[in-house]
Amino acid sequence: MKRKIPVFILILALVLLNLSSCGKENTESTQGSANESVSPEVRSSEEEPGTETDEAPSAEQPPEESSQEATHPVAPSAAVTTARVNFRSGPDTTYESYEVLEEGVRVTVLEKGAWTRVSHGGREGYIFSEYLNFDSAVTPAPDESSAPVPETPPESRDPFPFDPNDGVLTDSGLFPDAASLPNKSIPYGNDWDDKDASGMPNGIYWYENMYGRYYPVYRINTGGQKLLYLTMDEGYEAGFTPRILDTLKEKNVKAVFFITKQFYDSDPELIERMIREGHTIGNHTCAHPSGGYPNYVEANGLQSFIDDFTTLHKLVYDRFGYSMRLFRFPEGESSERLMAVLNNYGYTSVFWSYAHRDYVLDDQPSKEVTLSRCLDHMAPGAVYLLHAVSESNTNALAEFIDGARAAGFEFGEFPVEEVSKR
Repeated sequence: MKRKIPVFILILALVLLNLSSCGKENTESTQGSANESVSPEVRSSEEEPGTETDEAPSAEQPPEESSQEATHPVAPSAAVTTARVNFRSGPDTTYESYEVLEEGVRVTVLEKGAWTRVSHGGREGYIFSEYLNFDSAVTPAPDESSAPVPETPPESRDPFPFDPNDGVLTDSGLFPDAASLPNKSIPYGNDWDDKDASGMPNGIYWYENMYGRYYPVYRINTGGQKLLYLTMDEGYEAGFTPRILDTLKEKNVKAVFFITKQFYDSDPELIERMIREGHTIGNHTCAHPSGGYPNYVEANGLQSFIDDFTTLHKLVYDRFGYSMRLFRFPEGESSERLMAVLNNYGYTSVFWSYAHRDYVLDDQPSKEVTLSRCLDHMAPGAVYLLHAVSESNTNALAEFIDGARAAGFEFGEFPVEEVSKR
C-alpha cells in the first residue's frame, strides 16, 4: 500500500523550488548589470592587448571610493604613470577631457581621491584613480619641463621664429675686425651670356673665390638638381604685388621678398600675406640709398648702416613676429666691411644668378622679351632677381613657371637655414 504525500509538503516543495530559481536569475542579472556599468574611462579588459580606441572614451560615474586609496598611499608631488585614460578638467565624466593620455605617461599627484587631482603638461586636471599606477610612484616628481610636451606652432611661418632678444640684434663678433676691413665698393654684375655647361654665369665663380669668406649667396648648390630660386625686390608698391602673390599661390611656388621700410610703411597687409602664404621676407634696408651703401657709409659712418638694417629688422619682428635673416644690398653695391658686419649680426648677403633691366617703369620690356630672358638663363641652383614693380615680370611670371617646369626644372624654397650656417 502506497503512502500518500501530504498536500502541504508538495506545496512547500514547489515554493522552495521557485525561490531557488529566482535567486539564480537575480544573481545573473546583478552580475550582468555590474559588467555593463564598468567605466569605459579606460580600455576594456576584453579588448586585444596593444590595441587603442579611435576616440577619447566617455566614462560612466565611477565608484565613490577607490580600492587603491588604502593599499597605495602616495605622497603629494609624487609622479605616477597612467593607463590609457582621459585627463579631465574636473572630477567627473561630465567635465571636458583635455586629452587622452597614452599608457605609461607620467603625471604628478597633487591630491588623491576617487578622482585624483594631477598636474601634467603645465596644467592641473583629474584622472579616475583606478587608472593610475601608484606602484610606479617616484618622489619627488621629475621636472615636467624634461617631458616631451607638444608645442603650439607659431602663427607665422618663420624659419627663425624664436628670437631670444625680441628682435634686437647684437654683434656676435664673428668678424672682430669687421670695422677695419676695406669699404671699397664692389659692384655686382655678370656677362649673363658667358655661361658654363650648366648655364650658370662664369662670373659668379670669380665672386665666390674673391669674397666667399663672407658667406655671400650668388647661387644655391643643389648637387645638380634642376631647382630654381625666385627672389623679388619690393622697394615700393606699384600695384602688382597682389597679382604676383596670386600667381605664386596658384602655381605653388615660394619666393623671397626683400622689403624696404617704405614698403613696410605703405603695405603691411601684403607682408602679412607673404608670411601667411609661406614666403620668406628679407631685409632691403630703410634708406635704400642711390649709389649704394659703401658710399653712404663713407659719408655717414658705419653705425648709420647698422642702425638702418637693425631698425627694419626690429620693426618687422615687432609687427609680425618674424625674424629676417637674408639681406640684399640696394643696387648690388657691397663691400667687404659691410658683408662682414652683416655676418656679425646674423644676416646673409643674397645676390643673384640672373637679373634684367625690369625696374624702369616707363621703359618696360614686353612680356615676350621678359619670358625669353628668364627661360634662356635657367641653370641648376640659379637665383633669380625680379623687381615686383615690373608689369612685364607680373605678366610673364605664370608662363615662366610653366615653361621652366616643362623644361624639367622646379622652383625650390630658399634654404634660409642652410645658407645661414657659419
